[in-house]
Formats: sequence, structure tokens, C-alpha cells
Amino acid sequence: MEARRMSTVREVLDEFLEEQRARLGPGMYKYYERTVELLEAYMDDYPVHLIRRTGVPPEGPSRGRTATRCDALGPDVIDADLLLDFLHGHMVREVRCGRTLMRMAITVTRRLVGWLNGRGLMDDQERQRALDGVRDISGYLPGIVDMARRMAEHVERNPAGEHAEAVDGYFTVTRSEPGALWLRDCIHGGEEVGPVPVSEGVTAACVEGWTLRLGLGRTEEGWRVLWSGRAYPF
Repeated sequence: MEARRMSTVREVLDEFLEEQRARLGPGMYKYYERTVELLEAYMDDYPVHLIRRTGVPPEGPSRGRTATRCDALGPDVIDADLLLDFLHGHMVREVRCGRTLMRMAITVTRRLVGWLNGRGLMDDQERQRALDGVRDISGYLPGIVDMARRMAEHVERNPAGEHAEAVDGYFTVTRSEPGALWLRDCIHGGEEVGPVPVSEGVTAACVEGWTLRLGLGRTEEGWRVLWSGRAYPF
């Protein structure tokens, strides 16, 4: 299928996968296929900037291989903004996966950008903008997955025990030292708590300014992590 005859996002992504299948082994190809599935799901949930650009109504997305928005949208919607929001927004907020898939999502997105450019579906300026953004995202995306995993392991190995007060929400890391974090509550008045004991593995992976989804309990020894969720690079 020639690039000029690809009239929908579905056709473009199917052709991209077909070419990757021909050059990759099954073990690597599965990551390409899974990343494209996630990209399609993201587009079917309809990012706001796509609604503004296309005018296609956001109501009633349909899952599956037929009758999705990927069958209705033209390939011009696959631009740097969409791909970077897919990685920075959707992969961070909505997708639960390991470090390997996160890293491969970056690799697949980077290759898709080059593939689109090579077929005249993305111009050189947009290609460079997308690659610059992917490079920036690659600096933190796998790390936040690793951080969340290490925090979950810490909680499992170090149950907090009895606590007189509990609070859950989003906490920004304001300070990090080996084995301890200082956290600012993003929801309940911005109060800072700390030091909160964690493993040195957690603090080694953590970056000041990241936001963590946590439950904290106040014990006789101070604040302890009761449970943990995702980490976010903002």
C-alpha cells in the first residue's frame, strides 16, 4: 500500500506494523504491536487537542478493530503533539506496565516518527519536534516506573503498623536524602511532612519535583508510607 493511498490512521498504523513484523523477531515485534494498541486506545479516548483540530465529536468511542476513531481520522492527526501527549500523558497516567514496555514505547514512537517522515506523512520540521520531545521524555519515563515499583516494594517489606492519623493524596518530593523523603501535600493545604523513611533504593530512583500518589500514616515514630501508587514527573 502506497503512503498516498492511506486515508485513515488505521491504515497507516496497520501498514507500519506490517513492515515491522517483516523485519523483527516475535519477541521484539510484540512490543511494537502492544505500543500501537495503546496508541489506538489513547486516540479512541480522544485527546482534547484532536477534538479541536478535527471537529469529530468525542461521544461514544467504540473499542475493537472496527468502527473506532482510528478508522475515521485521517493520518494528518498523527503529529508531534499527539505522540508526545501519548507518551507524557497517557502512558504515565493510564497505563500500568513495567519498565521494559515503557522503554519500548519510546523506541516504537521514535521509529514511527521516522517511518511517517519517510512516507511523506510528517514533514521534517514536525519530525524534529517530535524526536526532540521523545528524547526529553526518554530521560524520565522509565525512571518513574522504576520509582513506583521500588516504593511498592518498600511498603510491602516495611508495614507501617499502628497509626493515629492517615492522609492520602498526591505529594511532591521537596527533598531527598538516602533513606528519607520530604513531601509536600498537593491537596490538603500544601503542608510539608518529613523525613519519611523509605528504602535507599527509593531515594536513589527519586527526583525532587516528582509527584507521588501515597497514603501516609502518623505513628509514634513519625510519618510512614501506608500504601503507594503511581509516580509522576511533574
